[in-house]
Amino acid sequence: MVQTPTLADHPFFTEGVIWSAIGHYVEEGGRVLPAVGSYRLRRATPEDARLTGVSLSEDDPEDLPEAPAYWRLDVDLRLVLVDGEHSAWRSVMLIDEPDNAGRDAFWSWHSLTMGDVSGHFCAVGDSFLNQAFSDDGVYGLTECFLLAEEDGAYLVRGAVAREGQTIGAWALELTLAEG
Repeated sequence: MVQTPTLADHPFFTEGVIWSAIGHYVEEGGRVLPAVGSYRLRRATPEDARLTGVSLSEDDPEDLPEAPAYWRLDVDLRLVLVDGEHSAWRSVMLIDEPDNAGRDAFWSWHSLTMGDVSGHFCAVGDSFLNQAFSDDGVYGLTECFLLAEEDGAYLVRGAVAREGQTIGAWALELTLAEG
């Protein structure tokens, strides 16, 4: 009998690990931009409640809410523009504790462009999928993270759409960053 994988079976979901990202991003008009950056996963803390709009008391450090999520994923990518300048893109996703026997984890993120976005990761064999939609339904995002067994890297392929039309796509390779 084949064991059904969980998110915990994927090295990506190891607390404290930093993944270096390199690849490219394709803009809506077809322009290809080199992309570099990092992904960092860690346990969420009570201070992360600020990301949900909660005001924290500066007077009483003991008066903190519970952590708003199980994990926090920081994604930092820089797109290299034609003139050598960089365009930075940063997101902080709050990820709930995995459910469905550890195969699924729901997450939330606030994007300046897309507004509030909700999605979920789903473990599927040697991959995990990421699918999300903006709360107003205008934007959708799909990604596949394929674990390359020979070198432990992840091959990431993704696209974002606005009203059903692709406005961006990416291909990245994630490798463990030197600690």
